[in-house]
Amino acid sequence: MKLLVIKGEQKGTVIPLADAVISIGRELDNSFVINEAGVSRHHCLLSPIGKEWFVEDCKSVNGVLVNGTKISQGTPVRPGDVFTVFSHEFKVLNDTDDEAAVLSGGDSGSPSVASGGPVVAQVSAGGSAGRWVLLGKIILLLVILGLVVYLALQVFSPSAADAEPPVRVETVAPVEPLAAVPGTGADSPAAVAAVAGNEQPAEAPERSSQDAGQGSSAQPQAEDESNLSRSSEAPGHGAVVSDVVLVLSDPAGAEVYLDGERQDGLTPLVLRNISNGRHSLELQLAGYEASRRTIHVPDIQATRPVVLRPKAGTVLLTSTPAGAHVWLERQFLGVTPFMLSTLPPGKHNLTFRGPGCEAKMVEVEVNAASGGSQAVDLQVNLGHLELRTQPPDCKVYLQDAVLGLTVGTGEELESAPLLLQNIMAGDQRFKIEHRSGVSISGRINIVRNETTSKLIKLNLPTHRLITVDEQVIDGLILETTPQGDVVIEDLHKKSERYLRPKIKELRKLSDAEILAAVEAARTAGKRGDGAGGLRNEILTIAELERAMNLPAEDFNKTHAGKTYKIYGKSSMLIAGSGKGNATVKFSPKISCQFADLSKEELEFFTAPEQQAFTFQGTCFGIGKDGILLFKNCRLLSDF
Repeated sequence: MKLLVIKGEQKGTVIPLADAVISIGRELDNSFVINEAGVSRHHCLLSPIGKEWFVEDCKSVNGVLVNGTKISQGTPVRPGDVFTVFSHEFKVLNDTDDEAAVLSGGDSGSPSVASGGPVVAQVSAGGSAGRWVLLGKIILLLVILGLVVYLALQVFSPSAADAEPPVRVETVAPVEPLAAVPGTGADSPAAVAAVAGNEQPAEAPERSSQDAGQGSSAQPQAEDESNLSRSSEAPGHGAVVSDVVLVLSDPAGAEVYLDGERQDGLTPLVLRNISNGRHSLELQLAGYEASRRTIHVPDIQATRPVVLRPKAGTVLLTSTPAGAHVWLERQFLGVTPFMLSTLPPGKHNLTFRGPGCEAKMVEVEVNAASGGSQAVDLQVNLGHLELRTQPPDCKVYLQDAVLGLTVGTGEELESAPLLLQNIMAGDQRFKIEHRSGVSISGRINIVRNETTSKLIKLNLPTHRLITVDEQVIDGLILETTPQGDVVIEDLHKKSERYLRPKIKELRKLSDAEILAAVEAARTAGKRGDGAGGLRNEILTIAELERAMNLPAEDFNKTHAGKTYKIYGKSSMLIAGSGKGNATVKFSPKISCQFADLSKEELEFFTAPEQQAFTFQGTCFGIGKDGILLFKNCRLLSDF
């Protein structure tokens, strides 16, 4: 089979379905990457189980739809089914289906139903199986109605049997003797006939209370052989006998063999049109021991699944939430839930890394004599951010992905709150970009399991005020009185009130004018005043190189050990030994050491079209190699 993207930015893409698990999400380590804000880092998995493929939601924010229905567990998909991941839609096709015909609205290549033998219908939680569930309910209601009519005819029809005292009615109702049949289980013909209210079979004569006790003690052994298609408890008066066999297993996805013949489909599975009598039923699943049972048709429907036992030397690994990547040091083992069968017997330290969770190391023991299971609870490491910007109309970026847009509320200076959910806890570097193109970046600490509120001020001029003496002030309007007086704050955050008679013109700035005003103010602020030496203001790389014309000994005596703010573009990044450590070169003569850099910040340093930025570091002086070194450097936040 194969997947065809029928909607989204990557429409027309074909994904072959081989034997490997396919992961879909926003992270680059996924098999199919969708770089959209509404897609989780690891959104869903497509896994082969037996001869079928199951799609599973990895606890994503927006969920997964199969044929228009949101799923909450692993759901099988077949040719013709469509599942949705945010704005992308995937259609399951046979290998022989024509993609062009599907994209143009042609035949989707739905699978045909096999003819001959028992007809098998797949039971699933997806939308495409809903009509089979409805059909099953209708059939079940018809069976109940038929039994009611049959019993009514037996009770009220004029016959010689009705003229006799109703002694036989009392022999149908008791339930206790069903469990007291020695040598037989509750699925015997005698038990089925008694539950259905039919005449008592000849092979079930009356038994004494002593015989009944012996039958009760023998019941568990009989149940172990034939408990697949009914509850282990004796059925009550409301139980319904059916010739439809519901096959359930834990875990699901097992192959089903009826009288040695492989059935189409995997558990959970419904078998219909099976001949009356006893049948052997076998369940097989990779990594688990085969389960063999004896069933009787017709009988009571199953109420509990058959629990399959892992094979010796295997461990079933599960996690909460599901979808955790399991590693043995640097060896990737699989994504939970899965059966681990590749490790030798003994104890192993495995690392579980779930989406949006803290990594957790767990000791797992592989037993050569028996199978086992290991469930791991992962600590969710997510928080929420409620963000407001001044002014509004700003895009919010995290790791180059747009998370949202702040919206204004009329004449208010601030935007309405923008709620950003499920962000990794800790210091995260955000970028706020106004529609004019002006942007600032900084870190915000996201607290786990809490909502952090933050107001970001961009210090942008929104209006231009021209006085009667031709003085021009670009700034932010803080107050306007009914008399026409205005309080305006300029780019240096100095506010002043202007009376209406002194105002010649007051108008809004265009986006281009806002950008030009901000760039002019930044250039003036970096240029500073005075000449020679270093100042406490923001320095440029060129100014540092000019100051290095002094003898190294004199330079070091004056500046070594002092902290400076520096503005410039990096030319090279050399990764350090620790996580997030790097040496950034700004010129052949200047090197700066950074620590605890985020993934986004490392990518920022190596971007092809990199912008200049401001950072702070401690000067360690000019070394013997003639290179000026700054240590303990960190990016300065604009927030």
